Amino acid sequence: MINKKVINRAREIAQKDSFKKNPCFYIYDLRMITSKIENLKRYIPDNFSLYYSVKANPHNEIIKHMRNKTYIKGVEVASDGEQNIA
Repeated sequence: MINKKVINRAREIAQKDSFKKNPCFYIYDLRMITSKIENLKRYIPDNFSLYYSVKANPHNEIIKHMRNKTYIKGVEVASDGEQNIA
């Protein structure tokens, strides 16, 4: 369920001229991402480590969020560009 704060922010974005030129954007729920990873962590063996792949989603806030989780051991990069982002 999307809360009213997110709906209002989406409406603000949709009213901008830049949105009219490129009418798309993504909404990420960091709580849902955390929930899914915590669920995964519960079922994998203790001798496994989780890393976040910057290639999966190079959005700065998601990378920052992943780095703050103790069960994410690090980020994986595949290029200089990804290294500069991470």
